[in-house]
Amino acid sequence: MNEEKSLNLEVKELTDEGVFSAYASVFNNVDYENDTVVSGAFTKSIAEKTPVMLWNHDTAEPIGIWTNLKEDDKGLFVEGKLLINEVARAKEVYSLLKSGAVSGLSIGYSVNDYAYDEKGIRQLKDLTLHEISLVSIPCNDEARVISVKSLDEISTLKDCEKYLKSKGLSNSESKHFISSIKKIVTPEIELGVQKKILLENIQKNLKKILNK
Repeated sequence: MNEEKSLNLEVKELTDEGVFSAYASVFNNVDYENDTVVSGAFTKSIAEKTPVMLWNHDTAEPIGIWTNLKEDDKGLFVEGKLLINEVARAKEVYSLLKSGAVSGLSIGYSVNDYAYDEKGIRQLKDLTLHEISLVSIPCNDEARVISVKSLDEISTLKDCEKYLKSKGLSNSESKHFISSIKKIVTPEIELGVQKKILLENIQKNLKKILNK
């Protein structure tokens, strides 16, 4: 399953040619989905293939190229160039970026390896980076939710939260439910040690909430 994460954009420099640099991901920062990206998570991916630059994760809207990607102590540092002379949308995004109307980067990736720590935080250890987008609304939690369409698709607490949101529950209501479930299951269950018990608890409690 592909996932997305967004970050407020702090542009280090924006030239008249559309060249800019920023951080696409910051290490060891626990986000609203209770995930944290570990140093080294992008190493293999960026060595094998350069991700595409998109506008709002739309594969029909490539707007530039990433010319340099590297991990440092802070996170994934990227340098890119908006193709302002070749792509009309890129020219528009350049104007929005320069004015401050566009203020975020968001990465599209798939997870190859992860682990849960003692607090239940998912540590993302190895990611395949598919694309990095400039986005108009970087901090909207709901815009970053990937829908889980049925109870049968739920295999983790994170899936459970996404399912609840897709059914109309608020972010706080979903997180309250997750906190309740975490009192009766452990991170080890999420990793598959007792997956059947996790699923039974989630499905039983979800039905109670959604049938109210």
